[in-house]
Amino acid sequence: MQTQDQKYDSSSGCLIHLFWLIVGNVALLIVAGQILFHTGGRFSVFDAIYWLFVVLILAARYADIRFFKGTTVDGKPSTLKDLRAMRSSSLFLPGLYG
Repeated sequence: MQTQDQKYDSSSGCLIHLFWLIVGNVALLIVAGQILFHTGGRFSVFDAIYWLFVVLILAARYADIRFFKGTTVDGKPSTLKDLRAMRSSSLFLPGLYG
């Protein structure tokens, strides 16, 4: 497997890429765990935080593609088609639990 050095025009582009790729998904995992073990009512503040992170990840992905020449995990140039696929899975998969 070849590794490619990604070059960013700015540090904000790198931070956005790291957010949608790693930080946001780790936060989703933590919040999802809190939702699973929540003993209160059907809807909690963790549900709102979860969907807030989903929106933030999708917005960061869009900004990465549109303004910072974002790439896929494989290092290939990203397109809006990649964003649509990510959006579809972000909205479909949580519905399987509910």
